[in-house]
Amino acid sequence: MTKPNAADLMLAARLCEHECDMHASPDYAAAAARVFEKLFAQFAPLVGATGFLAMFGRSITLTKSDVPTVANVLTDGPYDAAKSVSDWLRALPPDEALAAAARLYGTLFTLMTTFIGGTLLRQMLTAAWPTIDINVEETP
Repeated sequence: MTKPNAADLMLAARLCEHECDMHASPDYAAAAARVFEKLFAQFAPLVGATGFLAMFGRSITLTKSDVPTVANVLTDGPYDAAKSVSDWLRALPPDEALAAAARLYGTLFTLMTTFIGGTLLRQMLTAAWPTIDINVEETP
């Protein structure tokens, strides 16, 4: 796996946009940090905190070729990672922040699908975001 699929990219963008809408703020950096926190809360009980942070770290590595500045994101712990995501996106122009966050989280979703399967991934995302239709169809 080297690139996220289109459906995972769209879903990741949708989650970041939803977090902006929920807080009535166009701050994608803060929204992306909230996305990380919710993902960690959902997936750490399943794969362990270390396992989730390892998959997140691998997603960072895979995203570097498209978004080199993602290398600035730390994965030392859940608090550090959420703050680091926010700091990384704040350093980007606002019009690039959503695309960068979507690339990182889309990569994570595609990677996690490899390990836990798409059905379980979407069930857990639905548990974290029950008001969002998680089932995004990939367009050709």
